[in-house]
Amino acid sequence: MITALILAAGSGTRFGSGSFPKQFSEIGGRPLFVHSVQTYVRIAEVDKVIIVVNPQLIDQTTDALKKYDLYSQVTVAVGGETRQVSVQNAAELLAEDEMGAEDIVILHNSVSPNTSAKFIHICLSAMSDSDAVQACVADTRTVFEVDGEFVGRVLPRSNLVYNCDPTIYRGDVFDHILKAQKQLGMSGDTTSDTARELGYRIRLLHSGYDNIKVTNQWDLAAVRAAMGLS
Repeated sequence: MITALILAAGSGTRFGSGSFPKQFSEIGGRPLFVHSVQTYVRIAEVDKVIIVVNPQLIDQTTDALKKYDLYSQVTVAVGGETRQVSVQNAAELLAEDEMGAEDIVILHNSVSPNTSAKFIHICLSAMSDSDAVQACVADTRTVFEVDGEFVGRVLPRSNLVYNCDPTIYRGDVFDHILKAQKQLGMSGDTTSDTARELGYRIRLLHSGYDNIKVTNQWDLAAVRAAMGLS
């Protein structure tokens, strides 16, 4: 079974979008999260799509899903105060039994609306011999490690990438990560943190620069240009 968890519970405080978080910003007249949901419901191999929703915006989210005929094709989960809690909440809707090695769980930020189905298929194919797959883009900038108000050291670009969507786990690996976070009090902000602590190897797959996660207004302008929509 392949399940896609679309994370749309953030508050968007860095984005500065006013009363609504960034996932409600529109491209082509549709909220960002709608584009992400549409991508996954159209992938035949994906058996289930779960969208994790800001608890204060459940009505607005479900209204948008109904408007674009998506509501019957997704399961809505209530998000938590942190990403980790939101993922845990969504995972409770997956199955009563433990997930096995034959299962696949995809994590996708709702504000990455331009991740192509073709690239998602490439990532899924890589799972045949991987614990996990993380999409990434090579960093082209010079990155400094900070030492107070000074440059601590310059990090070599050849060893640096930044993450993009999706992140994919084998079902038994994902199940182990969630149980470890609960039982051992692991507090990594992402599942990748915990996966590394547990000794799993995360395979990196390079994506194009048009696979943009919207964090600020500049990102929104960039993804609009990449999608050819206003």
